[in-house]
Amino acid sequence: MKIRLLLATALLSLATLHAGDSPVTVEFNDKGLNTINWNGKNYAAPFRFRLSFMNVDDAGKNSNALGGAKAVTVDPASGTVIADYEGATLSCRYVPDGDRLDLFVEITNKTDKPAMNFGAELLGLNLAKDLGNTASDSVGVPRNIDNLGRIGPRRLEADGASIMLSNWEIAPPKVVVNVGSTSPSGPYPLTMGLPEPVKPRHPVVDAKFFPPQEFQIPPATTEKYHFSLTFSDPSTSTAELSKEMNARLNKLFPMKFQWDDRRLIGTLFLANPNTNWKTNPRGYLPGKGKDNDVTTEEGLEAFGQALMAYADKSVEILKKDDAQGVIVWDLEGAEHYHPITYIAQPDKLKAIAPEMDRFADAFFKKFSDAGLRTGLTLRPTEVVPDPKKPGKWTHVEVKDPVKLISDKIAYAKNRWGCTLFYLDSNVFANDFLTPEQRKEMKVPWIMPVAMIEQLHEAHPDVLIIPEWPGRQYELCSAPYSSVNLGALGSSAAIRSYRPESFRIVSTNSKSLQENWDNYLETVGGGDILLFNAWYETSEIPLIRLLKEEILIIKHGPPEELKGADLEGLKAQMTQTDNLRVQYYAIERLIELGDPRSVELLVPLLDSPVPFIQKKALIALAKLKGAGSPELAEKIAMIIRDPKAKTLARFAAITLGNLGPAAHPEILALLQDGKKPDLVGFGLRAAKSLPESSPEISAAVLEIFQTSPPQEDLIQVIGALKIREAVPKLIELLDFKKRDDEGLSRDAVAALGNIGDPSAIQPILGLYKRGFSTMAVYSIRGVQNEALKKLTGDKDSRTADEWRAFIDSQAQ
Repeated sequence: MKIRLLLATALLSLATLHAGDSPVTVEFNDKGLNTINWNGKNYAAPFRFRLSFMNVDDAGKNSNALGGAKAVTVDPASGTVIADYEGATLSCRYVPDGDRLDLFVEITNKTDKPAMNFGAELLGLNLAKDLGNTASDSVGVPRNIDNLGRIGPRRLEADGASIMLSNWEIAPPKVVVNVGSTSPSGPYPLTMGLPEPVKPRHPVVDAKFFPPQEFQIPPATTEKYHFSLTFSDPSTSTAELSKEMNARLNKLFPMKFQWDDRRLIGTLFLANPNTNWKTNPRGYLPGKGKDNDVTTEEGLEAFGQALMAYADKSVEILKKDDAQGVIVWDLEGAEHYHPITYIAQPDKLKAIAPEMDRFADAFFKKFSDAGLRTGLTLRPTEVVPDPKKPGKWTHVEVKDPVKLISDKIAYAKNRWGCTLFYLDSNVFANDFLTPEQRKEMKVPWIMPVAMIEQLHEAHPDVLIIPEWPGRQYELCSAPYSSVNLGALGSSAAIRSYRPESFRIVSTNSKSLQENWDNYLETVGGGDILLFNAWYETSEIPLIRLLKEEILIIKHGPPEELKGADLEGLKAQMTQTDNLRVQYYAIERLIELGDPRSVELLVPLLDSPVPFIQKKALIALAKLKGAGSPELAEKIAMIIRDPKAKTLARFAAITLGNLGPAAHPEILALLQDGKKPDLVGFGLRAAKSLPESSPEISAAVLEIFQTSPPQEDLIQVIGALKIREAVPKLIELLDFKKRDDEGLSRDAVAALGNIGDPSAIQPILGLYKRGFSTMAVYSIRGVQNEALKKLTGDKDSRTADEWRAFIDSQAQ
């Protein structure tokens, strides 16, 4: 390629551009950008500044009209590099600004035909060899930032720096940018192009919901684009790095709805699915369950009375915990199996479940009379008689799902005053399409946000809770977070730029205890927890505990505790019953890390306030050198106390952290075969041990070899590095029962921790296996980390690279 110089050769060989005292500087050579310096390190990698292609529309066909390369021009003074071709010109101006490097790009289409796409390479980055830096995730979904499917910045990791890539072409979106390669070993070029044209089609749903989108550069036209790279210390939060982008997004896409009440919402599940109970075909549970008889007048009367008693009990529970309302998940019963289980068609209740229709008005009145909101499950499909199964029902797609859902909302509002609506299956699946229709369907899986927005505009006084969160859903709804899918509430990224948004979060006692700090953040930030409201579940005491702690945190630490030493804290803690003072005094003790804090913390284990007890347990777990047989015995008593179930899991973690002093108590828990819950707490304690003992490892191994496989047990085996468990763990790699695919993932992690080389080939073989559950999103990363531990190598690799690397090591 011919090189045309704008400056003297002496100046061109190396020039530095910076903005005042900017920590970011760039240097150029005669081929373009040569270095990107930040905090004394170069984050640029070799690359070729270029257009690789430019396809134009040539009578309906794409043809590459880029033509031959003419010249590359470098102007270090302005930071501009230009690559000229017969059919196009690529120009990029690199502008350092503080910790940020802005890229202002221009593409000129010189032809007389519209350019439909192009490929440009703007720079190369020197990034960590990490799976998170690759161009696609573990299941092949591109990490492109196009501000269509993916909006907002992308965080990249390098040696000594985090780098935030931002695409500033937001409204309208007009370009896609990405960094990375198919392999974590790189190279890591910054590339750009036009988004693929969007030409969706659904065989049933109206095309108005799927407007086509085309992206092009018209003939003889120059398009301009703007990107940036922001450098920071790796400890900097994503929220801090995203401040400017977040402000832009908030301005462009303001919130559409407001729901100030963030109190709990109860859930009611009235039926068991697909029971085939002859006298209770919808599977309703209130009353006699299987023995309900809704086919006779006497049986109907009994069912109605049981339903009212069920409502009374639920109201009592809801009011006790100050819930704002309740959602009835399966009002129409659950006569059919998945995917038809949730009927979600309240306007056809009389035809589908006449026994419920008879009592529904009185049932809902129980809740509304108590001052509670009510709600239902809805779906975007219509329920109709199943032509293949007389007397049964099925779902069908409709031309206008928004109108259908809106009509369902209106019916439930008018009849029962409902305002809470869980929108189940807000997707365009193919369950209810013919084989021919399935071939025809080409639409995004999740309903476009415009459809949810239309629902909100039609019913601004209701809360819509879509099962699957789509792009920008938080603007007009409160998306659902399912604990079964590992979702714990609003992500840090969403909360950072949309702090007023929130999610509706399902949970359970195990998740609450294992992810306590996460729930403190998400629920404290405004997310709403769901809880089963027809009986006293094990998570209810934990939710109460969580609410109490959030209330203390919102008030912040007392001024007198800031910077207090051990003696000052002792004086404060022994002279007051103020819970806020006690809570933050414990927090300060954690900061000090002084083993003498034990004498202040142990008395708090007998506090009548559970969240103070919990906080004291957490503090003891973090204190090094706190262990003693007496303390271990006291904590074990908490675990064994049936009145202290709320604290048992926290106590188990603390017990393990006490180290050797706790070994006898942990062993006693593990050997208590008559009480499986105590064995479980023993396993949790063993998992937290800094170092195991032969007796504890042997007890855990015996449980593993004689019990069905379970997640907690496998994790303990890995944490304790019990080598004798390796053969059975390897067997679990082929454990293909759909609901237990996660066990294979846990076994991989455990094998990596144990470090037995015999696991290398079985773990490699797992790359060939497909997964049908959410395990697919984590298994590849877990494999990669396990192979790094087993081989002692620090670099991440793809499956093929691992095979080649391991073969080379064997030679």
